[in-house]
Amino acid sequence: MRLVESANSDVAQSSPRVELIFDGGCPNVRAARESLHAALEQCGLPTSWTEYQHNDSACPEYACHCGSPAIFVYG
Repeated sequence: MRLVESANSDVAQSSPRVELIFDGGCPNVRAARESLHAALEQCGLPTSWTEYQHNDSACPEYACHCGSPAIFVYG
């Protein structure tokens, strides 16, 4: 698990929780990170999210069998 935090430390309580799930070695994860960052920034939201690799024991059960990369947004 890795937390990617916004440069702005004033993360609003109403900001959505965002997760990026991927396979190690996924050729598209870099582009997914860039797109995710751009989308959050364009919406005026903090550019923060949590990353999980499928084989990481911290990866949530609901995300263990999704495609790679996958982005979940809550809120």
